Amino acid sequence: MSHSRVALSLSIAALVAGCATSADNHISRSKTSATIIVQSDGKVDQETVELCARNGLTGTGVAVPSQILWIANDTSAVLTINFPDTGQNCLRGLHCSGNTCDAITNTNVHGGNTQCTYTVSLNGTVTDPIVIVDDCCP
Repeated sequence: MSHSRVALSLSIAALVAGCATSADNHISRSKTSATIIVQSDGKVDQETVELCARNGLTGTGVAVPSQILWIANDTSAVLTINFPDTGQNCLRGLHCSGNTCDAITNTNVHGGNTQCTYTVSLNGTVTDPIVIVDDCCP
């Protein structure tokens, strides 16, 4: 795993651990990124996540994808994200390692939105949340 991915995972784990005891455990979210917390029972903190297909453009006009990160509260768990319908076209580049998974949006979503169902598998529990990618940005 790259040093930046390890640093990101450790930072998010520290954030989660530091906020876990707070009654007001609110995570700031925007439509250009999402962080989904997976509890030790396999349930996610958001059943539906909505993302922009594009998070702007580079200086040369190339679309920048939005990012999504799943992280399990249990740092020793092995998290798995699976999109059983291979025809779904929401995300690409899904990568899982230990208690984290990450992906980026498909920037070629045009004409409304695309809804994709997926499964989260952790500690023997499987849940089936939804990702919606909107054609909302440049």
